Amino acid sequence: MRFIAGSSALPMILLTSFVCGAGLFCALIIAPVDETTVAAIFPPWWSPAQIFGAAGSSGEIAGSGLWRSILVVHSDEPMLASRLRARGALMTIPSFRYAACQNSEQKL
Repeated sequence: MRFIAGSSALPMILLTSFVCGAGLFCALIIAPVDETTVAAIFPPWWSPAQIFGAAGSSGEIAGSGLWRSILVVHSDEPMLASRLRARGALMTIPSFRYAACQNSEQKL
């Protein structure tokens, strides 16, 4: 690819960013998970009662996330992530990856 004077590098930067972001996303989704503690991301338009109800029926609520639609849930029973997704969670993040989602104040 030859650089032409006056052309913008923006399309290449956007493409590179997209490819790197997609790779990171796939690594997060495909990696093996420890399903005893996960961060569950629920729809942001749900009420706190809906979010706490869905999370609480799947396991013990262990903490809150940076946003009100993220809760950290713990359960010793198998298939925690599957149960959370069946109850409406959009995504679950393994325990060792949810540190950035945690709320330092932990007000539940």
